[in-house]
Amino acid sequence: MVQAGIVPMTWVGVGAEFLGDWRSESGQAHLKLMADHLPFSGNNIAGFLAAK
Repeated sequence: MVQAGIVPMTWVGVGAEFLGDWRSESGQAHLKLMADHLPFSGNNIAGFLAAK
């Protein structure tokens, strides 16, 4: 696929692209999903919320 010019993405990037706004109800659900299943994402979210 790369040889054909496709740039691979992870499902994390795809999910974030489909979100219109993190503040929406679906955005909050996506945020929880990422925090629950991706340790690096959970750490980023916790740091953001602590600094807020």
